Amino acid sequence: MKQLFVLCCLLPLLSGCFDFEEVNDNPNNIKDVDPGGLLGAAIYDGVHRNLYNSHRFGMYLGQQVTNTSLINEIHRYIISPAESNRIYDYLYRILNDVEDIINNSKENNYPNYEAAGYVLKAWMFSILTDTFGDVPYSEALKGKDKDFMPKFDTQEAIYTDLLKNLDYASTLFDEANGFQFGGDYLYNGDVVKWQKFCNSLRIKLLMRCSKRSEINAPERIALIYQNEPLFSSYEDGAVLHYTGDGAFRNPFTTSNSDNFEARLAASTTFIDVMNYNLDPRRYAYFTDVSGEFNGLPSGVDPEEVSSHPRLARLRPEFRDPQCKGSILTHAELEFFLAEAALKGWISASAETHYEAGIRSSMKYWGVTDSDTEQFLLREKVIFDGTLYQIFEQKWIDSYFNGMETWIEYRRNRMPEFNFTGHMGNGGQTPTRFIYPTYLQSLNADNYEEVVERIGGDNMQTVCWWEK
Repeated sequence: MKQLFVLCCLLPLLSGCFDFEEVNDNPNNIKDVDPGGLLGAAIYDGVHRNLYNSHRFGMYLGQQVTNTSLINEIHRYIISPAESNRIYDYLYRILNDVEDIINNSKENNYPNYEAAGYVLKAWMFSILTDTFGDVPYSEALKGKDKDFMPKFDTQEAIYTDLLKNLDYASTLFDEANGFQFGGDYLYNGDVVKWQKFCNSLRIKLLMRCSKRSEINAPERIALIYQNEPLFSSYEDGAVLHYTGDGAFRNPFTTSNSDNFEARLAASTTFIDVMNYNLDPRRYAYFTDVSGEFNGLPSGVDPEEVSSHPRLARLRPEFRDPQCKGSILTHAELEFFLAEAALKGWISASAETHYEAGIRSSMKYWGVTDSDTEQFLLREKVIFDGTLYQIFEQKWIDSYFNGMETWIEYRRNRMPEFNFTGHMGNGGQTPTRFIYPTYLQSLNADNYEEVVERIGGDNMQTVCWWEK
């Protein structure tokens, strides 16, 4: 049993770890499989995990929602060590397939699949390192080489390599080749949109670590903005549109009301801003009670929950079979560009990109053009030339978008969050998740080394790009 447990815990970091001679001769070996099926599975599973991370973690830590249950206390920053496994293990499992896409495509000269593999790898590894800090990277996903105890790479080294791979991937996309084996659930074989996705993700990752002078983010962002195709409309966004047919449906379809939306209430931190601005996205995010959207404070005293009746709840439509899931939206890019313009990094109007971000966000959430234009005229929405306003609108837009609101709050410390004496982690927003506890025994030497290097395996250790 002990050996089985060890193997199961190591599997997420391995790719094809059963590298025996008989498997090498198997006609169904991955080297003989076209990359289309792997690409489709990686997209589907990646978006599935992003939606799950939103519902389980991101919206709580980003103070968009809270919970009326006394069991779920993530909104109070009380996070069980077992929660780390939910993110760490699942992403590494998907990344095994992504690595196979890249290697298979290199070997067989499928440039668009190789490039798409690099894009998905960058997206998923950025989530891992943004959540945990230093993680196995250069020695991970190499089970075929029997590297079962991978070292933990620094976040700087990971970001440096991810950005290098994205730079290269942008040059690989080739319209003449297409995606001949299918599997492109995002763009149905549109190579140009994949290249836009790649370049837009480059902007996002550079913005994430833009405090670090060694990355030279301002100059690199300016070059991409001037010379490379980027998302230019809502339709360009990397969004998975479920058909609702068979297994190709939103992963929350089978969830029951009590577990999915009945216990989730709008956080006052979030809904108070939306109420002040009469934000029409309230109707897409929450259910109203007689026309009112009432919230519950994040970190509220458990004994006070019952004193907050008539709460706005998560809309049940989020578990509709056709409810879409996003990786990176056009609105998100526009808010990054508004920030870059305001900081003087690109020659562009911050106001233009800010308003484009709001318009694209409204379209994503089904708001009419007339309601959108009315919203843009609200007192606190008219562009005032501040970063706070850009970050606030990006925060509101990033609903159900993985860990994004939490990660961006750590980068900017805006907008203003609510903190109470009933919160764990010393009343501070967690800066990372602790590592899965099984690493302490299964990869002990490398675990001890990384914990000493980062300054402790706790939720107050600050990651590299935050410094």
